[in-house]
Amino acid sequence: SVAELPAALQPSLRGLLVWAALAHRESLRAERALPHPWQADRASRLADAWIAWRTARHADRRKFHLHPEVSA
Repeated sequence: SVAELPAALQPSLRGLLVWAALAHRESLRAERALPHPWQADRASRLADAWIAWRTARHADRRKFHLHPEVSA
């Protein structure tokens, strides 16, 4: 699991961690949207950018974690 990576490896794997955080968020968003079709809106894209930035910063500080619940 990506969340189990040692802190020492997190800065070098920052891109992977950002991807994992965004994929995790999209999975939660899709699960909440069922059975309704998902529609991207500007606020969601802005939130995704914020999560990507925050994840990269946490990886640099060796403090990456996936949030169990993410608001869409």
